[in-house]
Parts: sequence; structure tokens; C-alpha cells
Amino acid sequence: MTTARKPDQEHELSKDLYFGDAYFEWRQLSSMCQQLIEINKLKPKTLLEIGKGNGFVCDFLKKSGIEVTTLDINPNLEPDIVGSITDLDQYFSPGQFDCILCSEVLEHIPLVHFEPSLKQMAAISRKNVVITLPVFQRSLLDFQARFKIGKMKHREMGLRIPFKGKGMFAGHHWEINHSKETKKKEILRTFGEVFESVDYFRYRWQPFHMFFILGTGGDANT
Repeated sequence: MTTARKPDQEHELSKDLYFGDAYFEWRQLSSMCQQLIEINKLKPKTLLEIGKGNGFVCDFLKKSGIEVTTLDINPNLEPDIVGSITDLDQYFSPGQFDCILCSEVLEHIPLVHFEPSLKQMAAISRKNVVITLPVFQRSLLDFQARFKIGKMKHREMGLRIPFKGKGMFAGHHWEINHSKETKKKEILRTFGEVFESVDYFRYRWQPFHMFFILGTGGDANT
């Protein structure tokens, strides 16, 4: 493990917190599995995961044959590099990775650092960046179904009635649609100014999470 800088004490949360009951809930596990699915579609050989968490995602990706480097501000999680997402250019060189995964991290830093952090990620990734962000919205009704009839492929359908949340989750500086500055269209505009391509979707089984599949315009095979 390389220590790039000493984080503040507030970032040194116990590793046990990342293995609490909330992390064993189906929706949380399902969202992490969706990260694996999206990364597999991109077929990277090298990947940087920003925000190691409990290691579920990076461990699976490593065992699949991807060369994974982890960065987290919390030393108790034992990442490869202890450091901040706002200082990526201090730890990595341009085009060092085929892909970057940054899931549920950017909302933990002030919005003023959002675009600069995106630019640093775009610089050190040769091809793709996968980001997930929380949405400031809760569900009054959330009905989802997956079905298959005969030889047809599995189909999904659902009905969700949302309402605006009363408060953000603890530790979040911002969430999508929490304010005028964080409206989805503004977040997409910022992504569009930094990346060559922007695809996104609201994850059906965990509607609090929105996925963004971003292209840097490079070629991961070069």
C-alpha cells in the first residue's frame, strides 16, 4: 500500500462499517453487481477503482483477470494508494488506465471539486470512466418485475412513484436534483464538456443510483 497523503481523522472510518447489515441488503449488492456488468462490457485490461469500499467489486474484477489499482482516502480500507480524488494527477500519469470506476464517491466532496475531478479522471483514462451518483429522490411506490415466457429473452418492467427527499444522506455534500446547480441537466452538461461521449441510466433495482458510462475518446488498445 502506498500512502500518498495523510487523510484527516474523519476519513479514517473503521473497515467494519463497510460490512454492516446495509451492505448485505439485496439492492446494495445488486448495484455493486451492476458495476461489474458495466465494466465487463468495456473489456478493460487495467482499471482504477476510486473508493474501494469493502472490496467486493475490485476483488471480483481482479479474479476476472483485470489489473486493478485501488485508491481511497480511508487507510483502514487498505487501498493500493491512500489519497483523495481531487489529487489524481499527483498519483497517476496521463492515459495510465483503460478504465476508471468511481461509484458513490463524488457526492462526498464539495460540488466545486466535481468538474476538476472529472477532468483529472478523463486525463488518466485511455478510454472509459464509469461513475455512479445518488439521486435526491425517494420512492413512494417502487414495483419492479423481471419475467421470461418460453424462449423469449428476459424482460423487465416496473412502476415507480417518486417524491423529493427531505434530506441528503449523511456525509453527502450534494446529490443529483438536490439544488438548481445539481439538476440532472446540469450534471449532464458538465459531463458533456469533459468527455467525448456520455451514456447514462437510472438503475432499475436501486433507483437511488444513476450510472454514467463516459468515453474519453481514446483507444484502450493503444
